[in-house]
Amino acid sequence: MRGVAAGLAMTLVLAGCDMGGRTGVFGPVGTGGDVTAADVPADADLPFGQVARACGVRGRNLGTEVSRAPEDGRAQYRLYDTAPGQTGPRTQYITGFDDNCPRRITAALVTFGSADVHETTRYETANTSPYSPTDDAYEDIKARVCGVRAGAACPADRSDRIAREAVFVSAYPRFGASNRRLELLLHGGDLVAEAASPR
Repeated sequence: MRGVAAGLAMTLVLAGCDMGGRTGVFGPVGTGGDVTAADVPADADLPFGQVARACGVRGRNLGTEVSRAPEDGRAQYRLYDTAPGQTGPRTQYITGFDDNCPRRITAALVTFGSADVHETTRYETANTSPYSPTDDAYEDIKARVCGVRAGAACPADRSDRIAREAVFVSAYPRFGASNRRLELLLHGGDLVAEAASPR
């Protein structure tokens, strides 16, 4: 299942790299610090495109662990699926934040993404879409970690470090090609930026 989801996610990421910023497909939700919404009751409906803290959810109530990031053996973030055998939208959780509260989203497919995949799609010459809040936040992190200007790839000798410092999350409301996507950027135990498609 992981292999199928990862392959599908890669296809969707490459097909959906038009991540407009303030005037594009994706609008800003927030940048800088932790941008997570307030806590919501565990039984409250959470529409696709929103993120909430779920401080009271622990252990088996998170569901089944389906992925970790980064994948270098020192994973900080973990993805839990409450119904991994299903294909429809459902509650999924991400752990690894400094406040020890999982983040809750509703999606049919959620995958972790790496800095190198982000750079491959973002810096492709054919990609002329405006920068999103997650793109902008990544450039700030990359400048500090890699010491390179915006639009330049992190040098190979620092790629391991940027992979640990910046973790992307892509969430989709359904399986298959879709213009709708929620992208999150995780850094330093915080959700530092979000970009969500229109409702």
